[in-house]
Amino acid sequence: MAKLLFRLNGVTLDEMEEVRTALEDAGYAFYETDEGRFGFGVAGFWLYNEEDYPDARILLDQLQAERSERMQQVPPRRFSELLAEKPMAVITMLIGVMIVLAFSVWPFLTAFE
Repeated sequence: MAKLLFRLNGVTLDEMEEVRTALEDAGYAFYETDEGRFGFGVAGFWLYNEEDYPDARILLDQLQAERSERMQQVPPRRFSELLAEKPMAVITMLIGVMIVLAFSVWPFLTAFE
């Protein structure tokens, strides 16, 4: 019977690829599922053989620890860097936030007129 090894909820594409590559390199028989059209399924990597789970779990824990160390070495991006990298996306998002904020506050500002 198959056993869930790794859930893919909230996982970035590079992390997903890293886990997939590590499992393939280690020779584990696994398959991947997605959450389905309506989001009710379980997205994850599943092992075909339950007997492989303890060893695969150790491999995955080591991989996660290494990834955590690497991610802690990367400094957080600043707003100015994000603005320089993707100016249209940042400007569009700021305009969207201002529109939502305006529609949220508008009833309170016009209620006492």
